[in-house]
Amino acid sequence: MGSKQLVTALRPGEKVDSYFSVSYKKPVTEYKYGWMFEFRVGDRTGQITAKYWGGQDKKHVTEIHDSFDRDDVVRLKGAVIIWIGPRRVV
Repeated sequence: MGSKQLVTALRPGEKVDSYFSVSYKKPVTEYKYGWMFEFRVGDRTGQITAKYWGGQDKKHVTEIHDSFDRDDVVRLKGAVIIWIGPRRVV
């Protein structure tokens, strides 16, 4: 992991690998290709919504979901995309 990435500096198409504080998370839900959940993270500069796409193993997705709570600090590793409903735009 490199230096701390700030929410306001994140841009579509960039990789994310940094620590953020969790402000809320939604329950695990089913989607077309498996299970996922959404949560919101932030830092002193702002907040961003994160989605965990976990595939078809509901137990594994639930374990990840249950491993952290609101106000925890989590390491977020992935890619920044703009999400518009069932399609995504990078």
